[in-house]
Amino acid sequence: MSRPPSITSKALAVGLLAILLLIPVFLVQLVISERADRRNQVVNEIASTWGRAQQLTGPVLAIPGEHRVQRQDGTWQSQAYTSYFLPKTLRLNAEVSPELRRRSLYETAVYAADLKIQGQFDLDELARHLGDNPELMPQKAELLFGITDMKGVKDNIQLVLGGDKLPLTPGVSSGPVHSGVAAPLDLSGKAGALPFDLKLSLRGSSRLSFLPVGEQTQVQVSSSWPSPSFDGAFLPAERTLSSQGFEAHWQVLHFNRNYPQFFQAGQYQLGGSDFGVSFLVTADSYQQAMRISKYAILVIALTFMTLFFVEALLKRRVHPLQYLLVGLALGVFYILLLAFSEHIGFGPAYLVASLATITLIGCYSLAVLGSRRLAALVAGVLTLLYGYIYVILQLEDMALLMGAVGLFAVLALVMYLTRRLDWYALD
Repeated sequence: MSRPPSITSKALAVGLLAILLLIPVFLVQLVISERADRRNQVVNEIASTWGRAQQLTGPVLAIPGEHRVQRQDGTWQSQAYTSYFLPKTLRLNAEVSPELRRRSLYETAVYAADLKIQGQFDLDELARHLGDNPELMPQKAELLFGITDMKGVKDNIQLVLGGDKLPLTPGVSSGPVHSGVAAPLDLSGKAGALPFDLKLSLRGSSRLSFLPVGEQTQVQVSSSWPSPSFDGAFLPAERTLSSQGFEAHWQVLHFNRNYPQFFQAGQYQLGGSDFGVSFLVTADSYQQAMRISKYAILVIALTFMTLFFVEALLKRRVHPLQYLLVGLALGVFYILLLAFSEHIGFGPAYLVASLATITLIGCYSLAVLGSRRLAALVAGVLTLLYGYIYVILQLEDMALLMGAVGLFAVLALVMYLTRRLDWYALD
């Protein structure tokens, strides 16, 4: 009869096997990434037909000009440029009606927004800039209003400027507004305040944001969405959250941004000063499945350690192939979790996958170890592990701290229980 391997060589073999089992876990992570990419592709397809994330800019006055530039050969040529003038006040009110759109297994948040934009331009201030730049042509000015995805416009845009209705046409050629609508204006000889009132019905997805182009910008957004994420360069000055929705109010001054009220094209970039709200689908099963797969080495190591101590201390022989089968069952847990989470959500899927894995390994341990008490010990260790990891996932910001503390506690417990163990005697 062949002599069984020493405890030391068996421990090394089990440790190597645990490391090798990270290869199928890595393959599972690739599957999770692939499914997440597919989800993102479907979300983009829905957004492309409904309307993408919308960012509103303006209104802004664009005033063309022409100045002479000397060439290297001494001759002169005319060069066109554009200056931009921003409103004195800008007040925007948005009532957003969100909903979930599903295609196949995937869903994303889309919305329909009714917007009312009011404010005024200070033409006396503009006249001072025109006096300093006589090459500008106010008679050829344009009013620009930026909309990121014109596909989302639901109805005709109504603009009242200075008490008169002004027709708008789609298409913006250049400048701080890259997509949107425009209207020609003749501002020559005009002075005083130029008020504007614009109404817009807009569809979009995932996010609604704004650029603070007013010297004083006030934005108010109300919606029935229960889990908003306020993001961008500025957070709301006031906000109210409840299970029925939210209401948020921003107030931004021109001192809070890095561009003035009047500037030439190319001098300043408006990007980076946007702010708004994202409509999040809170249960991202792929992100949670990826996070939990990173704890795979901990689950495999502690399960193998339990079997190893049972084998070493109680003289119950466990073959390396049996360790391998247990490790593969631990790896299949992540495939079960991913597959079920696409249909029933992450929480119920985690419960189903963990119960199935614990039952399978518990029953197998009963057959291998020949003891209900030892099989219950293995199943109990797995139950504690999966329960603890689920708690860690719910903590989010405290996840790393709790994971580190838990790992340290387990190591300390193992060291304490084996502090008087004579390993040479076991060999």
